[in-house]
Amino acid sequence: MSRPNNIGAGGFQKYIDKELAAMASEKIVAEKIFGYVGNAGFAIDAGTVLYENTLVNDNLVGYTSDVLVDLSMNYTTAITATTLGSQIGGAIGSVIPGAGTAIGIVIGAGIGAGIYFVTDVITINDRTIREHVKDSFDEVLGG
Repeated sequence: MSRPNNIGAGGFQKYIDKELAAMASEKIVAEKIFGYVGNAGFAIDAGTVLYENTLVNDNLVGYTSDVLVDLSMNYTTAITATTLGSQIGGAIGSVIPGAGTAIGIVIGAGIGAGIYFVTDVITINDRTIREHVKDSFDEVLGG
């Protein structure tokens, strides 16, 4: 943005500094809000995992191992999708400003969906990978 002719250099710089400070404070607020929303999502997911596993497990070892497997796989998927989506989106955004965020969201969602498909949809011997991991973990814990 170039300085208009009718505004002095010092006044224009103060205006730019004020606008940048306002943008920075808005960014901080947005980051906090998105952080709270993300944490709420993790809390809801954890509650769902705890509840769903009470419905299918009748012993403490089976319940504990299934909860640990579910939470570990869910959070690993979320962290992987978020990290890769934001990194790829950031790289694209450095070339195409503005589009990188949207593309990163789509890529992150695609990665998450792909991991879900591999771990929870594809079956091997009529069991998903998640179910095989749970079975193995149960064996290790003696459930």
